[in-house]
Amino acid sequence: MTIARQRPQLAFSLLASTLLCLPNATFAQRAAENAVSESDDAFGTSIGSEEIGLYSSVDVRGFSPTAAGNVRIEGLYFDQVWGLTSRVRRSTRVRVGLTALGHPFPAPTGVIDYSLRTPGKERLGAVAAYVDTDGGGGLEIDAELPIFAERLSIGAGLGLYKNVFQNGTDSLQHIESLTLRWAPSDRLELVPFWARSDIYDDEIGPIYVPAGAFLPPRIERRQFNGPSWATYEGTAQNHGILARAQVASDWVLRAGVFRSAFENEQGFTQLLTDLTTAGSANRLIVADAPDGTRSTSGEIRLTGAASEGPRLHKLHLSIRGCDRASRYDGVAEIDLGPTTLTERIDVPRPALQFSPQTTDDVNQWTFGVAYEGRWKRVGEISAGIQKTDYRKTVLQPALPIASNAAAPRLYSIAVAAHLSEAVALYAGSTRGLEESGVAPLNAVNRNEALPAIETRQTDLGVRWTFPTGVKLVAGLFEIRKPYFNLDASNRYQQLGSPERWPPTSISAAG
Repeated sequence: MTIARQRPQLAFSLLASTLLCLPNATFAQRAAENAVSESDDAFGTSIGSEEIGLYSSVDVRGFSPTAAGNVRIEGLYFDQVWGLTSRVRRSTRVRVGLTALGHPFPAPTGVIDYSLRTPGKERLGAVAAYVDTDGGGGLEIDAELPIFAERLSIGAGLGLYKNVFQNGTDSLQHIESLTLRWAPSDRLELVPFWARSDIYDDEIGPIYVPAGAFLPPRIERRQFNGPSWATYEGTAQNHGILARAQVASDWVLRAGVFRSAFENEQGFTQLLTDLTTAGSANRLIVADAPDGTRSTSGEIRLTGAASEGPRLHKLHLSIRGCDRASRYDGVAEIDLGPTTLTERIDVPRPALQFSPQTTDDVNQWTFGVAYEGRWKRVGEISAGIQKTDYRKTVLQPALPIASNAAAPRLYSIAVAAHLSEAVALYAGSTRGLEESGVAPLNAVNRNEALPAIETRQTDLGVRWTFPTGVKLVAGLFEIRKPYFNLDASNRYQQLGSPERWPPTSISAAG
């Protein structure tokens, strides 16, 4: 069960500044957040509640960079367990292809880079409210307050939501956040942040399993038939600190340490099995034991820069690490017997005896060196090498401890040539190591830990900037990674290798 569900898309929103009583405050924070005006490409930008572009944080070239672990906060490595809420996140940008140039240590299928709502020197505040056509709604409040204008400021956010879904279920959620900016000197800046989400009374709609090769009968929308106790409840948190220090005239040290976690306090799956064309079925409730995942991650990066006329050189030295612990599995089945699609069920909640749970721990360290070179009006080049050490240990009930490890070297190189003021050609190749998660709930090896996989991406393309400022990017790319799916025995495992399945795709963006 995930920690959040998507809100309905059709909504009416209202931005109001008069509700936030900050003396002399400037209520322009939300109004200035414009994904169109601040986007410098069409690959994907999210600012505040606005999104634009071909890609998103969960869909880049047919894959999810978030699931692959390619997430950054202000460019620094972040092992995301719970997505960074917009109460502390100002924008999200997709770095892929030509847009990844200038960002060291790229990854196949792109990188998701978050920027924070760092409080500044001015008082800012915003209130946004919305209602949607299904009866849901929300209220969001953000504020920034300088304490010592040049040195210390604080930001806070609050979100209250009622989510209503078309299958008749609904949920309640509240999100809180705090951000602090402290600059004790001109050479040092610290930005700690904290955010928490609570979801409760999240009703779980049924999954329909027909008794044969036919569609279920027509289902009445916006009708929830219980039981009322089969709800999801969970909490999630992100907190951490970013630091930036000017250690010498040409050297900058940046560091980030982050903690990301969620706890599923209770969750249920409601199945209507053996469903007939007449609407009769058997109602089975599968209860999940409390579970969760917690991760501590971060990166230390030292960057040096040197210029010689029109040429700029940068050297990056990086150490990043991740320690993730997960607890999952453990179920209890509740057979409520024969029912129909329209029958309301609200029996008392029975005592639950869960099966044993599985735990796994992932530990990964990566050391990297990268170079960037830029020659004005000529081109740019970036190259890097990373040595990673990945280890995963899994403890399943009644089975010996299982572990796997990988220690590959990961290379990346990208080149761009500026043929003119308007036209640039680029080409690049990068390799990565991705966590492949666990087998899905409908597999016979449900929740089994899967090995880490090596991935590769090559791409080339052209960017054309028109006199009006509009940019056209056309690219050809190839992504190779092992293919996992259910086999004939319903076991989730690797079914294809990149060598036998080399997909090639073409994309264009304006």
